[in-house]
Amino acid sequence: MIATDGFGGHGGIALYTCNILRGLCTYGPRPDVVAVPRVMPFAPESIPENLDWDVSGLGGKGRYARAVVRAALRGGPFDLVLCTHVHLLPLAYPIARLQRAPIVLFVYGIEVKQPTGKSLANRWVSRVDAVVSIRRNTTRALRSWAMLDGAADYLLENAIDLSRYGIAAKAPDLVERFGLGGKRVVMTLSRLGEQYIGVDEVLAALGRLVREVPDVVYLVGGDGPDLPRLREKAKSLGVDGRVVFTGFVPDERKADYYRLGDAYAMPGSGPDFDRYPLRFAFLEAMACGVPVVGARCEDDEERALDGALLARQVDPRDADATARALAEALAIPKAIPPGLERFGYPPFEARWHHILDEILAAKRRPHYRSVAQKNVPANLPRGT
Repeated sequence: MIATDGFGGHGGIALYTCNILRGLCTYGPRPDVVAVPRVMPFAPESIPENLDWDVSGLGGKGRYARAVVRAALRGGPFDLVLCTHVHLLPLAYPIARLQRAPIVLFVYGIEVKQPTGKSLANRWVSRVDAVVSIRRNTTRALRSWAMLDGAADYLLENAIDLSRYGIAAKAPDLVERFGLGGKRVVMTLSRLGEQYIGVDEVLAALGRLVREVPDVVYLVGGDGPDLPRLREKAKSLGVDGRVVFTGFVPDERKADYYRLGDAYAMPGSGPDFDRYPLRFAFLEAMACGVPVVGARCEDDEERALDGALLARQVDPRDADATARALAEALAIPKAIPPGLERFGYPPFEARWHHILDEILAAKRRPHYRSVAQKNVPANLPRGT
C-alpha cells in the first residue's frame, strides 16, 4: 500500500485506511502486508502483527519516494498494489506494473470531482484495475472525466467500531469543565483546519436558535489553524457567550465528548466540503444516540438512502432553516438510529474481503484489466 497516512494519522482518510489495512491483514491465510505512509503526526496504535508499517519515508517527498521504491524492491512479488490517494498514482502505478499486480485506487470525494493538477495522475487514473469509493457520487464524478471503461468499481462505505460508543450519561467532569449544567448543547467535533465545515453555518444560525431554545450552548470540539478565526467570528456575531471551544479532544474520550451533545451539527457549505451523509463524525455521533443535522446531500440517491439516518438535512446557506432544524433535533430523544449496525466494522470487513476476492480472481484470468462490473451476492449488506 502506498498511503497518505493511516495508523498515527488524523482525519477520515486515515481512519478509512486503518480499516482497509486491518481487513487486509485478516484476509485469507495471514497475508504479509506492507504499507508506506506519507505522514504520521501521532504515535501509531494497535498495528496488526502481520503489517509491515514502514515509516522510513516520513520527512519529505523525496524521502517518501525512495522508501516506496525500497519497499517494492525488497518485498514481493506482491499480489496487489493499493493506492490510497489519486495524487500518489505517479508512484503507485509504475510499481504495480513492475510487480505485474493489479492496482486499486481509493477515492473519497472532492479530490476526483474533476481532473487533478497532476498530469501523470490524470493519465494513469484511467489505467487502474479497480476503484474503491466510499460513496456513489464520487464514483460517478470520477467516471465523468476519467476513462475507466476497463476498471471495476466498488462501493465500500465508512465504518466505525460501534463497541467504542453507545448511549450514556454526560460525563460530569466535562459538564463542569465547560459549564454545560442545565444547558441544551449543539455540538460539532472536528479538526478545525478546513473552513466552512459547518461551524460558520451554525454560528450564523445561533442567534436565531437562541430565540427558540433560550438555554442552548454551542460546543465546538477540536483544534486546528482555523480556531482563531472562528473565535473572532463568534465575537463579531455577538454569540461568543453561547459558544464553548474545547480545544484538542483526546481520542480515548471522544465518545464522552459526543455524549455532551443533545444534537450534532456539521452543515458545511464550502466548495471543498463534501455533503456526504455518512461522514465518520456523523456515524460516531449517531452511535452515541445524538441526532445529527447535516447539509442536504447533493446526490438524490444518497440523500434518500444514506441521508435517512440523519435527523435533519438542511440547506446550509439558509440560516433560518438551519436554526429550525437544530431546534427540532434538540427536541428529539437520544436513540441509535435503526440500521446503523450496517456501518460497524464486521460488515465492512466482509464487504472488503468480497471485493478482494473479485479483484484477485480477475487477476488470475487472462487480460485481468478487462474485469467486468462486480456481481454482488444477494446476502451481503446493501452498499456492497
